[in-house]
This record gives sequence, structure tokens and C-alpha cells, in this order.
Amino acid sequence: MRTQIFILLVVVSVGAGSARADLIWDSGHHIYSEGSEGFVTVNNDATATITDGSIHWLTGNNQSRLTLTGGTVTNLMMNDTSIAVIEDVYSFGEFWTHGNSSLALNGGEVHWISTFYNSSVVLSGGQLEGLFSQDQSHVEIRGGSITARLVAYESSVIDIFGYEFSYDSAGGQWDGGQLTGFWEDGTSFSIDMQNWNRENGVTFDHINLHVIPEPASIAFLGLGFCIARKRTHYNCEGE
Repeated sequence: MRTQIFILLVVVSVGAGSARADLIWDSGHHIYSEGSEGFVTVNNDATATITDGSIHWLTGNNQSRLTLTGGTVTNLMMNDTSIAVIEDVYSFGEFWTHGNSSLALNGGEVHWISTFYNSSVVLSGGQLEGLFSQDQSHVEIRGGSITARLVAYESSVIDIFGYEFSYDSAGGQWDGGQLTGFWEDGTSFSIDMQNWNRENGVTFDHINLHVIPEPASIAFLGLGFCIARKRTHYNCEGE
């Protein structure tokens, strides 16, 4: 029964000499949860959820939405205004964002992310080996880890949200310095940078640092609010 439904929803094309089929999703909602595929393309407002299994090359086009909650996706290509939300996945390849596409990394392990043109990437969790930002792309970093290097040039912009930032221009394993600090949840981080194209400025020149309240400061403000309410004959658990 599963095979019959799959045939109804999926256009299958096999290239000459190809060992595995290419799956092309054009409409509706699809869940991929087992097995392995060579190439999967999602088009035209389709929504795909990847929960397990293995895909060598996954592509999102034309306002499609991809949600990755598990499995292995070696390479991911986001085009047009497509959206990818990654909760958990393992990748030993590369993820690309083009056009007005967007990608949110909340968890999992990704080898490398490259951003181009007007695309956007938000990092709030997970482990990323390297990030390459160029053209007019925008990156927002609020958590997670970048274990190898961060590269930015041309008109790209990177916004980093945290506190107790410290930048050492001579630090790190590359030539772009090292940034350390803490994320909103109190987790410490260290990011090494590489200067890819000095004609457009060093990587750190493309970064905006946004200082957010420390967890202890937030707790202190909450305590002060409770005291203020008690002074007016209220308490923090209700009137």
C-alpha cells in the first residue's frame, strides 16, 4: 500500500545509467522516513518532512518548505523563496542557500553552509563545521557551534547575539582572529574567522555584535519585579 501511494504522489524519473530514482515532489505534503535516494527535488509550494533515511542531494525550489528532523542529507540546495528548517540531521557534504531562500539550523550536525545573493540563514543550535557568507546574504547567529571557521565578504552581513564578547585579532587557527562570548542560555562559544577576500574587508568587518542581557541579570530583574509587587500587596503566584 505504501508503494502505491508513493507512485501517486511522486513523479519518478530514472536517468540513463542511474542506480537510484530521482524523486520530484510538486504539490502536497510528503514524508520521507526510510531507505535511501540519490536526488530529491521539492517544487511549487510543496512541503516535505525528512524524518530518517538517507538522501544524497536534496533541492528546494519555488516556495517549497523542507523540515529535517532526522536522517542523513549529504547536500542541500535551497533556491528561490524556499524555506528549510533543520531540527536534527547529519550531513557530511554542503548546504547552499540562493536567491531569497532561508535556512534555520536548530540542531543536528552540518559540515558546511554557504550563503549567496539575498538568502538568509539563522543559527540557533546544532553543530556546524564552517560557514561561508558572500554577496548580499544575511546570517543571524544565536547559538550552536562553529567548530572550524567563519568566512564573510562582499556585501554579506552577520548579526551575532550574545554577551561578554571578546575579539582577539591575532587569535584562532586562521588569519581572521577569534571571537568568544556566551549565548543567551549561558553556553560559551568560540568562533575562528578566516579573511577570504581582503579587498572587501576582513570577516570581522562584516559582523554586528548585539549584546543581550545575561541570564543572571534577567533573574535579578524578575526578582525585583516580585519584590515590587509584594510591596503593593500582590505576590508572584497570583493576586
